[in-house]
Amino acid sequence: MEPISYRINDFAKIIGVSRTSVYGLIKDGKLKPVKIAGRTLIPASEAQRLISEAV
Repeated sequence: MEPISYRINDFAKIIGVSRTSVYGLIKDGKLKPVKIAGRTLIPASEAQRLISEAV
């Protein structure tokens, strides 16, 4: 089963960048996270969009 969202640390590892870079993408508006129960998550659809726009 594919994940529907990623924690910041997991997302950073998957795409090969630092946590700081992920937070920078969020701050710049290039990545839209969601907050659930106080945890910041990156929806899989956002991750796919970010990667496809980079190509």
